[in-house]
Amino acid sequence: MKAASRRIQSCSLILTDYGSFVNILTGIIFF
Repeated sequence: MKAASRRIQSCSLILTDYGSFVNILTGIIFF
C-alpha cells in the first residue's frame, strides 16, 4: 500500500508540474 501511495504521489507531482508548464505556455501565448 505504501509503494502504491508513493507512486500516486509522484504521478500527481508530475501532473502539477505539467499544469504549471501549460499555464506558463498559455501565459506566453496570450501575453
